[in-house]
Amino acid sequence: MNMGYRINRLKYLVLGIIFFVLGIGEGMAQASFASDANYSTAYYKSMYFSSNLQSGQYFKLSVTIESMGDIELTFFEKKCRKVKFKIHATFYSDKGCQKPALQKEKKKITIHRRLNAGFGTDDIIIAPGSYSGSIDVDYTVIDGGKTRFFGLTQSFVSENPSVDLKLDYFFNPCSGLVTPSIIGETNLCAGEKTTLSVASTVDGATYQWYKNGVLQNETGHTLSGVSSGSFTVTVTNASGCSATSAITEVTVDELPESKITASGSLKFCKGGSVTLTASTGTSYLWSTGSTSQSINVSASGSFTVTVTNALGCSATSAITKVTVDDLPESKITASGPLKFCKGGSVTLTASAGTSYLWSTGSTSQSINVSASGSFTVTVTNALGCSATSAITKVTVDDLPESKITASGRLKFCKGGSVTLTASTGTSYLWSTGSTSQSINVSASGSFTVTVTNALGCSATSAITKVTVESLPTATISTPANKTSFCAGESIVLTASGGDDGATYNWAKKVLYSDNSWTSLSEMTKNLQVTETGTYRVTVSNNNNCSATSAATVVTIHALPSSSIQHVGSELRLFNASGKHQWYLDGRKIEGATSYSHVPTQVGKYRVQTTNEHGCSVMSEPYEFKMTRVRRSLDGEFMIYPNPNKGHFWIKKPSEVEIAELRVYDMLGREYHRVKTKQTEVNIPGLAGGMYFLEIITKPQEGYAPSRTKKFIVK
Repeated sequence: MNMGYRINRLKYLVLGIIFFVLGIGEGMAQASFASDANYSTAYYKSMYFSSNLQSGQYFKLSVTIESMGDIELTFFEKKCRKVKFKIHATFYSDKGCQKPALQKEKKKITIHRRLNAGFGTDDIIIAPGSYSGSIDVDYTVIDGGKTRFFGLTQSFVSENPSVDLKLDYFFNPCSGLVTPSIIGETNLCAGEKTTLSVASTVDGATYQWYKNGVLQNETGHTLSGVSSGSFTVTVTNASGCSATSAITEVTVDELPESKITASGSLKFCKGGSVTLTASTGTSYLWSTGSTSQSINVSASGSFTVTVTNALGCSATSAITKVTVDDLPESKITASGPLKFCKGGSVTLTASAGTSYLWSTGSTSQSINVSASGSFTVTVTNALGCSATSAITKVTVDDLPESKITASGRLKFCKGGSVTLTASTGTSYLWSTGSTSQSINVSASGSFTVTVTNALGCSATSAITKVTVESLPTATISTPANKTSFCAGESIVLTASGGDDGATYNWAKKVLYSDNSWTSLSEMTKNLQVTETGTYRVTVSNNNNCSATSAATVVTIHALPSSSIQHVGSELRLFNASGKHQWYLDGRKIEGATSYSHVPTQVGKYRVQTTNEHGCSVMSEPYEFKMTRVRRSLDGEFMIYPNPNKGHFWIKKPSEVEIAELRVYDMLGREYHRVKTKQTEVNIPGLAGGMYFLEIITKPQEGYAPSRTKKFIVK
């Protein structure tokens, strides 16, 4: 740019130094100066410029010199009194040191300096002629701000040089060009490509890309399809200014192995699963979204996994296909109720399949069940998939016990009966039509009962057969129909009415009882009776039927008692009613027919007593001797009350003591005996009638040892 103002020249001379003060303007500042110093003096000429410079601006310093000798020029810049950069240039004539008379040579040098944060390129242009020179850059850190430039020349020749100094500062055509930087992914995985770009583009610029120093066929600010290598880019702007980036290394890392391993078959039935495991890496991404190394798969699908290794490279596996086959329907259908009574059954049928396995072990499609249990079936379809049904529970209720219990024999004789009782249930139905638990049977027949329990189950008993046999006819006969005789004699009772092989059971009624009988040992048809009593016979035929005859009363008349006792002056018979005949030494005593006899001579006395039934007995002999007669005291003993019920008292003389009591019935049979001193007597169970009480006293001189008293029991 040639805009600007011509600098007004001010010439100062201070110690041989002349300063030029230049006016400030945008575009170009220029100063020219000359010196009149003599040959031997070093001449210094200086000037300064003050300007606002901006980062990225260039300045150009042009110096035109007419001098006979060498000239040294020094330029420096100050900002706030701190040196920012300093350029020192020395130029030498190739002619060496010349005398002042020599013709002046005109030389020109142009120095370019870039104002930015880095080092730029200093250009030295020497023209015309052949000169050599050098530039020393001592310091350069440039930023925007108020800046002053100072220029100083020094000549060592005798002739004052003519120096024309001009400073142009402007935006140089290369002012907007900075060192390019490359951006883009530089760490690639095998098989990947990247695109490199220039971080900051320049309008109108061209780009040259290099890979491993080889120019690439790309002139744009991006380079696509890049793999591994060393890359640079050179940017050239519209003014022809160029800058080259630093090297960018692009590396390619190996991909990880990406493989899916299955823990089992990839084809299985619903309800199963398989674990898919990826190859080892640092991270995983399954097609399901899972980020774990392994996934559990239980549904059909296609699965892949992307495995990333420690270098950040990823690889996606091949597709692994999992097929989950549907399970067959597994259902049990019953042909009827699942709850029934024992003896019934139900058919369980599985859903259609290709094979079956029941919990019973059966492999058919249907099973027949007649017992309680829980049943399942596993159905397998054509795909080989199996499913097990829900449990089907079959309940078989027990039948009630149906049994007839008889209260006695089922075969009995007419007139008897048996009670048939059914086992316990809730309802009953007999073959007779009865609905009670028990029936009474008295006729021949066959009987069953159906028992129903609380579960509604019924069972019919086995047949119970009842047989009713006919009874025999039982009678008793005696010779001449005589049924009484005297003691010591006997009578034969003969039973009739039984069949051949019949048995006979004779019985005698217990004395003084209403209807108690004692069986006799005689089992034959004839019974010889020697005792008084009531007799009957039970005749049992071969069919075990029995009939009992009417009672036959056999009376055996007791022999009269004929016991002689010496009472006072008499010989007396006790308990001897009837007719009597006394004997002395075997001779009948005429007229001695009373129950007592007064002996008149010694000897053996006997008495024959005949009762009203014509039964006679001869007493034992009693030897009478003439001795002192004892006092009987009979009249002093008395029973009261009399009659009584077996409970009474005895009145006795005070001087005697009771030793023993004996009670006899009218037949002379002893009924009661007790040794006692008591006068109160209590004999329970005595039947009504007349009895004799023999009172035996303690032996006492002058007293009879016993006496007998009658008493009546009502």
